Amino acid sequence: MANFKKILSLLKPHAFYYSILLMLVLASNFFKLYPPMLIRELVDFGIPSGDLNYIKKLLLFYVLLWVLRGIVVFIQWYGFEMLGQKLSMQLRLQLHDKLQRLSLSYFSKTQTGSVLAKITEDVDIIQQFACWSFLDLISNTISIIGTTYFLFRISPTLAAKTLLMLPLLFFIVYRFNKIVRPAWEAVREQMDNLTSSLQENISGVRVVKAFAREKFEIEKFKKENIDYRDKNITRARLEARYNPLMELVTAFAIIAFLFFGGLEYYAGKITMGDMLSFNMYLWEFMWPIRMLGFLINMLNRALAATPRVFEILEMKIDIEEKDDPTKISEVKGNIKFTDVSFSFADDPDNFVLQDINLEIKPGERVAIVGATGSGKTTLINLIARFHDVSQGAIYLDGVDIRDISLKQLRTNIGMVLQETFLFSTSIGDNIAFGSPQADVESVKNAAETAQISDFIDTLPHGYHTLVGERGLGLSGGQKQRVALARAILMDPKVLILDEATSSVDIETEQRIQKALEKIMEQRTTIIIAKRLSTIQNADRVIILEEGKIAEMGNHLELLALNGSYARLFAQQMERIEKTDEEVI
Repeated sequence: MANFKKILSLLKPHAFYYSILLMLVLASNFFKLYPPMLIRELVDFGIPSGDLNYIKKLLLFYVLLWVLRGIVVFIQWYGFEMLGQKLSMQLRLQLHDKLQRLSLSYFSKTQTGSVLAKITEDVDIIQQFACWSFLDLISNTISIIGTTYFLFRISPTLAAKTLLMLPLLFFIVYRFNKIVRPAWEAVREQMDNLTSSLQENISGVRVVKAFAREKFEIEKFKKENIDYRDKNITRARLEARYNPLMELVTAFAIIAFLFFGGLEYYAGKITMGDMLSFNMYLWEFMWPIRMLGFLINMLNRALAATPRVFEILEMKIDIEEKDDPTKISEVKGNIKFTDVSFSFADDPDNFVLQDINLEIKPGERVAIVGATGSGKTTLINLIARFHDVSQGAIYLDGVDIRDISLKQLRTNIGMVLQETFLFSTSIGDNIAFGSPQADVESVKNAAETAQISDFIDTLPHGYHTLVGERGLGLSGGQKQRVALARAILMDPKVLILDEATSSVDIETEQRIQKALEKIMEQRTTIIIAKRLSTIQNADRVIILEEGKIAEMGNHLELLALNGSYARLFAQQMERIEKTDEEVI
């Protein structure tokens, strides 16, 4: 019942439009229910009287009712479709808007395929029920009530005898609903698995091919596909029981009508017109009841889809913005961590970062170094407020970042992440993604600084060249340089480089580092790098170990300390020397 109320809540903004459609449903049912009475009048009085004018009037009225019904049904169906498309569009917009406001935690633990299935298929299922099946259900209910009235009006005794099977009909519908709903829920869950498997396979196609795992992926998808087929067959088998039972009950009702109706006709209790009209109403009565199975099927699908959609809509936004955020008139780039600790919501006792106290001055260049899992990426994610700290606070120019609007915070932070994502648009649009108002010259200057302009000039359409979905038309190094150009174009006060040159060769890296020198002088820069040779000029190097600051100082100070940094630097130098010897 709760899920049904949620479906109705989606219709609330469209109440006026929906009420008009309901009136059209009432009108179409009236035009459908009255014609059998005209047939009764024609057979019992019109034809026996021989009055041609009266017969013509009855036939004209009969045709007029069906013409009017046709017009109303046309408007009604068009209205259904208009409302349905409007509802699904708005629901998808709400879901997309909510997804934009959820933190990274949601996306890190949710399969992309599952999210896509909810926004596409589940929304369609809800829309089909809310704007078609539900109105059909109302229409059929009106039709059942109306035909019942006319059946009893023609002959109360015949109606009572014919409809003796009615309780059995409703029992069949009740049992059908109870049995089929869990089957539909299983189908929807398996569709999630199928979509997620396909999405992962397509996204990771390079990895699949690189490790020659095509056969494994084929078998994995085949298994999910077979499971989806089997769950649908189970559902279909349950649904298949419904129609034969309804056919049987309908047949018994017709037999009862013919038997008891024949007796009443020969007894002179009803006329031939009564028999004909009663037969027409009986079929009008049985059809909506038989359709109940289909409509309940649609209801079950909608009830299975609704909690999946509302799971997103009702999800708490863990990165809340203040209604009246503090505005920093001129961001300078001072970043301060005060007693910061962080753990993910689903594992609150496992702190990824602990007791971080750190201040980065405006224009300072700070490098973050540590083993995998030490908390480096989490630390920069906290600065951009992709997550909120569990304890303590982070300040930008003395203001708690939770008091600043997300737009002001993030537009002043340029990030080049380890995993570069490019959109399926032109390479120029990808560079200008964070600065949509930038002119062509600015885009080209940013590309030149990022050492990608020469490559772009060789492309057939230059900056208008489409790079393909996720930038698949570019190498890893080229994608990283596009992302770097994107950050440079933003001209942020804080620049964060998360292994931003890890996918380029040493020669290109040196050129980029040289170009970045001038840029980094004007802004606070935080660098995460594996190659320690790239951070020797940093003002400070922070060593993270198990989420805590283990060492801090410049390159020479940390070497003199002879701790973790010194050991790591020595190991890298040794590897470089061995590589040089092998080359020689």
